[in-house]
Amino acid sequence: MLFCIDCIHYQEPTGECLHSQHQDLVTGKQYFRSAGLERTMDYSGCGKEGQFYKPIRKIDWADLDDLSTIPFGSQ
Repeated sequence: MLFCIDCIHYQEPTGECLHSQHQDLVTGKQYFRSAGLERTMDYSGCGKEGQFYKPIRKIDWADLDDLSTIPFGSQ
């Protein structure tokens, strides 16, 4: 199952989905839908399947321990 909290579009403190950017045609202000609302909208939103879901890139700490992968100067 895809969870919004693991998506790059999820805004942590507000719970908004940054993929659902809309503009008020009267004031010109930008606003976003909540992630919960976005997941209930099957046709115009992300839907239950999470069609706009993009995973947050996780850091593999084991790769950072290998100092031979760090370029030191030109070779």
